Amino acid sequence: PCNPIYADTGPGTPCPTGMYKVGPVPMTGSMRPAIHGGEYLYVEPYRGQPVLGHIISNGKWLHQVTAETKDAVRTAGLANRHSDPWTPKSEIKYIVRYVLRQ
Repeated sequence: PCNPIYADTGPGTPCPTGMYKVGPVPMTGSMRPAIHGGEYLYVEPYRGQPVLGHIISNGKWLHQVTAETKDAVRTAGLANRHSDPWTPKSEIKYIVRYVLRQ
């Protein structure tokens, strides 16, 4: 079963097709309380859609989008006090849709 962090569907909805299972997530603590580390994620490929408020990944890190322009996003870990530098949207690979807690 998948536990949605946020999604367009309600709790208990099965993970949709077209997503990838990745993980386990490193235990960095930057995304607490949503992601503690050690979980697996269900992600969907980024296809240019708006991502403000979503958790995204470039394949190396994942953080929540706090600001968005036409060409770039600004992200921050949920547990971090400061935002990360602007990231070009061309570097976004995935949008996190579900966290699978073991």
